[in-house]
Amino acid sequence: MGTPKYFLSMTKAASFAGVNRSTIQRQIKAGKLSAQRDDNNQWRIDPAELSRVYPDAGKKEPVANDDATQRQTDASQHSATPESKEIIATLRTMVETLERNNRREVEHLSETIEDLRDRLDKEAAQSRVLTAMLTDQREQKEETPEPKRGGFFGLFSASN
Repeated sequence: MGTPKYFLSMTKAASFAGVNRSTIQRQIKAGKLSAQRDDNNQWRIDPAELSRVYPDAGKKEPVANDDATQRQTDASQHSATPESKEIIATLRTMVETLERNNRREVEHLSETIEDLRDRLDKEAAQSRVLTAMLTDQREQKEETPEPKRGGFFGLFSASN
């Protein structure tokens, strides 16, 4: 049942989320964070799942678990080339622009929905008024049946 390389160990997930390892373990046991066990019976967490539960993951300072992890983090930060730093800066700018556009679009759609609801309410009221105008709103009188006449001779009877 090999786990893909892009899954995080519980320790790395905790470091990335900026929380303690025990917090990650509690979230998994509570069912709030999905994880799966690998061949060695160790928890493996999908980074997307971690981001779902911890939206600010990666923005906090990582929790230092040991010196080796800290040295590895420092080495990876120093190995970034100026070109990769420029690409990262460009990507961050693009993400910020997309998020800003997304917020604007959501606001526009919310305003449009509100406008359409108002129009629908006005049209419904107008429809009720028109329906009332088109239908006979007077009270219906009970029709009284005409008395039967007794044929030709009934015309000359005294009851008339």
